[in-house]
Amino acid sequence: MYDVWFLLLADFEPFDASAAIHAFSVANDVLREAGGSDVYRTRCFTANRQSTRKKLDLTIEASALPDELAHPVRALIVVGGGTSAAKSLRMPSSHQLELSTWIARARAHIASFNSIGADGFVVLQTALAMIPPGAPSGVREVVMTSAGMDVALRLIAQDQGYPVALKVAMRLAPSPDPVQALSRFRSGLSGRTGGDERVIALNHWIAQNLRQTLNVQRLADQALMSTRTFARHYRRATGYTPARAVERIRLEHACCAMESTLLSLKAIALRSGFSSEEIMRRAFMRVLGIAPSQYKRMFADQGPWA
Repeated sequence: MYDVWFLLLADFEPFDASAAIHAFSVANDVLREAGGSDVYRTRCFTANRQSTRKKLDLTIEASALPDELAHPVRALIVVGGGTSAAKSLRMPSSHQLELSTWIARARAHIASFNSIGADGFVVLQTALAMIPPGAPSGVREVVMTSAGMDVALRLIAQDQGYPVALKVAMRLAPSPDPVQALSRFRSGLSGRTGGDERVIALNHWIAQNLRQTLNVQRLADQALMSTRTFARHYRRATGYTPARAVERIRLEHACCAMESTLLSLKAIALRSGFSSEEIMRRAFMRVLGIAPSQYKRMFADQGPWA
């Protein structure tokens, strides 16, 4: 079971929180219908003692934030308002500092950090700045967006795969092209290293050498480990086999190229390290559940991802 916690700031937008909560509920529906069971459990918290937050006729039940976090949380989503974070980052309010301090203390139990709105971003960035270099901190993956549904779909895609996220998106926003509700694909490996510096360095090296032959032996040599030790160590740190991780990094490179260049799919495949356009197409279908041509149509006209 994945616990997803929402920390609601004083000026949070209730629609953003409720949309994300609903997306996780729909994901549970999709997984149950496929023969599985509920995976996500959502909870909402506030820093004060109010138990209910109500705005715009949307009511969200919330509990007071506990003093300590003693069990793993898949994701912390800080929901706030605001339009500009620059000034607040230079001088956070006392309330923001209090919440940031709580997050910094709880950091080792939280797998990913996400923010909605400028105020949420300020709280998270301030919290991460409080963590001493080299201190145990779990996985640190910070995402900021202005839409709660985007956060939820991104996490669902990372956990359950794009085909499941696509089904959720179709139910949330039925349209002729519902897949557009999905976030652009990124490998997700930055949030799955467990803070292991060797794995982080190796993933960076892979991204810089995609056109090489990246089999387990080559990667083990680069990591200065035996193949057996390396394969076990890498999977324990990331949750992926080395081969699947290389595939995801190549997919990320290909997706970025489709979003920001006019290169042909064949050229993108070769530059991303796929031996052919067909091999890239199979990887897209297996991981994202859509063809490269469809992905390119969705995002090519929107410019690079900020």
